[in-house]
Amino acid sequence: MRVGILVGTGLAALLLSACAKSDAEKASDAAEAASQAASAASVAAVSAAGGGASPSDISGYAVLAKQKMADGLMDPEAAKYKDVHAYAVNGAYVFCGQINGKNGYGGYTGYERFIASSVIVGTEGNVTGFNKVWRQFCSPSKDAGPYAF
Repeated sequence: MRVGILVGTGLAALLLSACAKSDAEKASDAAEAASQAASAASVAAVSAAGGGASPSDISGYAVLAKQKMADGLMDPEAAKYKDVHAYAVNGAYVFCGQINGKNGYGGYTGYERFIASSVIVGTEGNVTGFNKVWRQFCSPSKDAGPYAF
């Protein structure tokens, strides 16, 4: 299963510039990009909801984050989620948990951790420095509780 990082052009340039950097610098850049994406999530959620979403509307953020996850899955309807929690970040919500998706042969690939917001998605299998980003955004101090994704 491959879920790519989906970012705006400004964030894409930041990630592309990380090609010649060390792993620590790449992880730092990824964390910065995720922070910027989380900030943009509240704007995206309000816009997508016709201006009616509020920062406390976790379900609105969840719908947008799940749509971003689906964009990178071969069979979004068959995806299995577990241990998903919502985390308050910069007035928006980021969702951290585990996903098991299907590959091109129709078999499940096994659970792997993911981080998703309305504007950025990443899994531990395809993001350099994922553990650092996970620790930054999926920390217990930001946990808004379990969420049925």
